[in-house]
Amino acid sequence: MEGTLREYSFADLIQMFGYQRRTGILTLRRSDEFVTLIFHNGSIVGVEAFPHRVETMLGRVLTKQGKITEKELDRALNIQKKTNEKLGKILVDIGLISKEDLSNSLTLQATKIIFTLFKWKDGEFKFKSSDTVEYDKEYFVPIEVDNILMQGMQMLDEWPRITQYIRSKKVVFEPLPVKPEFEVVDDFVESTGEKKLSRIEFETLKLIDGKRNVEEIIDLSHVNEFITLKSIVSLIEKGLIREKVVKELVEERVENRSLKITAMVLIVIFLLIIFSSFDKPLRFLWLGNPIITKEEKENKKAIRKAEEDFINSIFNSVINYGAEKD
Repeated sequence: MEGTLREYSFADLIQMFGYQRRTGILTLRRSDEFVTLIFHNGSIVGVEAFPHRVETMLGRVLTKQGKITEKELDRALNIQKKTNEKLGKILVDIGLISKEDLSNSLTLQATKIIFTLFKWKDGEFKFKSSDTVEYDKEYFVPIEVDNILMQGMQMLDEWPRITQYIRSKKVVFEPLPVKPEFEVVDDFVESTGEKKLSRIEFETLKLIDGKRNVEEIIDLSHVNEFITLKSIVSLIEKGLIREKVVKELVEERVENRSLKITAMVLIVIFLLIIFSSFDKPLRFLWLGNPIITKEEKENKKAIRKAEEDFINSIFNSVINYGAEKD
């Protein structure tokens, strides 16, 4: 089976394969990106992607989470070059992480890739059925399609709300100086008058320190990307965090404004020098101005005064224009 994502959305495809309990490999391609999902009896049992390979993401995330050091990661990668084994298995075999750590990390990385597919509107797919498929039975926990489908559709519904508050994963949030007291509960509570935080929101709040950006918080979180983003939005709406105004960004804006105004001032000075070099200024500039009449043609003093007023008006307009633009 093959076609385009305009004919069948990603949600339609995985719902179909899950309901029919299919076994095989689904490949999706868009421009220079492709993702492969392995299905076994309707469950997703393997995910691979290019250019964002799961193993590359795995090493980076485990390092950020403090599970392993950069030096330990390099050691595991050197072993991988010699043995051609999977990075996760090597890390477990040499005792750097537990099997549970590996399973959790693989699940998080797999779901992160899967959630991006819900937002693909264009692309091609191909599904190749098979009686059996090879997958990592020891470390990869099968992902039930019903669960991922429900969260994926919820993500699509809430995505406009999420992007309203989080315009980029590079944005940094900081806790507000004064935090009201909140009761920690198990389930999500919408931003009502109730002073309650879900346990996931509470754990997300602890990761927000005014230094980490959203992408780093997602990597450090022990839940999937959508749940993390949803938690951040909820914390904003409950008045516990705010977007940080980065000092460097402010300085850059101030510097750009200063340069812009300086350039405009230099232009005005240049024009002033040019005008002052003429006994009779550029007369076309005064058309329609009642101050300059034929009767006052010989009155150079009045003309010079008008000249100065005109230049000053240009100068003030330029300064005001530069301020308004910034």
